[in-house]
Amino acid sequence: MSNDNDSANGMPGRQPDYEVGFKKPPKKYHFKPGNNANPRGRPKGAKNRKTIVRDELQSELRVNEGGKTRKITKLDFIVKNTINEAMKGDHKARMEVLKWAQQDRLLVVSDDGNSVQLITEADEAILAAYIRRKTIDPTS
Repeated sequence: MSNDNDSANGMPGRQPDYEVGFKKPPKKYHFKPGNNANPRGRPKGAKNRKTIVRDELQSELRVNEGGKTRKITKLDFIVKNTINEAMKGDHKARMEVLKWAQQDRLLVVSDDGNSVQLITEADEAILAAYIRRKTIDPTS
């Protein structure tokens, strides 16, 4: 049984300021001003993992190549080192380098899986023009 003074939000004698429903709790249960739901949460300015990894890969280090010291990024070092390991016979490094080359469309593996063909920039331009032409006019 309901009392005539009961409002829609369950508080007697008051009219609701807004409609109470899904994701709209009664005002009584809202956070009070100045109350933070997670006071010990991540502090402002704290970096997430993606930002930290990106910053670290872009940071520079000094390497000695051919008797000369030069600066390269850590990402460049990792790529060069992985390719060098692949050339020395490391099977996992070879697979990783080939995966990179295929992802970056530097090579195409044939249907039989045995032959590999390098794609030049000229080849890419020809393929792009062909795709554009076929998507615009499928009858040509």
